[in-house]
Amino acid sequence: MIGCGSRMIANIRQSKNRVAQQNSPHNPAIATVGVPISKEIKTSDTNRRQTAAIDQILFLMVLANVITYIITQIPFNIYTLYYGYETSDDFTLYSLLRAFLLMWSSIYFV
Repeated sequence: MIGCGSRMIANIRQSKNRVAQQNSPHNPAIATVGVPISKEIKTSDTNRRQTAAIDQILFLMVLANVITYIITQIPFNIYTLYYGYETSDDFTLYSLLRAFLLMWSSIYFV
């Protein structure tokens, strides 16, 4: 999940770089409108701040997703791996705890 999230952020950055290269004044294939240098620098700085803010929000979303996954999925999976489908004398307690952990793990998908 961490790998997929980091790959998503990398893909978004690559697409932003492609758009920025297409819009650059050094690319003669695209018609551009002349902008005074002071405004261009100010706009560029504003765009960098917006990009940094969006990147931070994406990072927080991925981090929240990973933390939520760990909190909701790991307990059920550990319990299931440790006890498996054990048949014991106290099957009621085992079933009750397994059902509770299964409900807890379903919170992730809401």
